[in-house]
Amino acid sequence: MSDIREKIKRQIEIISSVISEPGKNKIVDLELKYDCNSATIKRDLKDIRERGIDIHAIKGRGIEITNNITIGKIKELISEYMLVNNMDISHDNATHFLADAQKEKSIVMLTSLWKSIKGNLVVEIEYKKNDKSNPVNKTVEPLLIYQRENNWRMLGRNDGEIKQFLLSKIHAVMLTDKIFEAPKIDLYQDLLSNSFGTWIDEKCYKVKLEFSSYWNVGGTVPLLMKNQKVTQKENGSYIIELEINSLEELARWITGRGNEVRVLAPEDLRNMVLELAEQIQELYN
Repeated sequence: MSDIREKIKRQIEIISSVISEPGKNKIVDLELKYDCNSATIKRDLKDIRERGIDIHAIKGRGIEITNNITIGKIKELISEYMLVNNMDISHDNATHFLADAQKEKSIVMLTSLWKSIKGNLVVEIEYKKNDKSNPVNKTVEPLLIYQRENNWRMLGRNDGEIKQFLLSKIHAVMLTDKIFEAPKIDLYQDLLSNSFGTWIDEKCYKVKLEFSSYWNVGGTVPLLMKNQKVTQKENGSYIIELEINSLEELARWITGRGNEVRVLAPEDLRNMVLELAEQIQELYN
């Protein structure tokens, strides 16, 4: 990582530490943590203040932030941290939703999860699925942070299964000193590549669809998944073969396209589409 990227990463992690534990960190602590001298840390604090965050090393009280960080600034810090750690930041809505839901805690959560992933450290999280549910404590082995459908998500192993968690619904993260053995990266990358929507599962279904010739206007080939096989028929229609881990999400997508898509296999998917179509017809009747 270049010096400028390392500096940005360090400064955002300093902000995170001070938000998480105001007054606990002293300049000497940060020197030891980041293996640098006091002049570097003092310059970091000055740079952070110039960004509009009122951070100071207060004698006898440690380092504190004395103003509220704006949502706009939080979004900016999240995006920068994602960028310097080579995480995808293509969908700004995901960052907006995360910052809006978790405010300053989002910075603490993000830096903690990243440290966990880099160090293979188990975390304890407080997860709240919705506004009406009570928070649930979960022990998780974080594997990956990624975006899907306007949300930042964490892929992690919990109770022996690989699951996904919305970062906007994680209300607390506590790093432990317990080290876990991460699975081969191919395993969870395959889970994501076989996911048509947001569902993550180790199951896999072989699907075969026929797209009508309407899709051929302008030479557009239907692109559903990265790993798909495309065959064009003489009448201009396309046969798409792919593997996915959720038939339900694909069935909803097909139903919304009327007679432009026909299910050739499997039979379970065909039945799901027919059932959804009947439900829609009943609703409008």
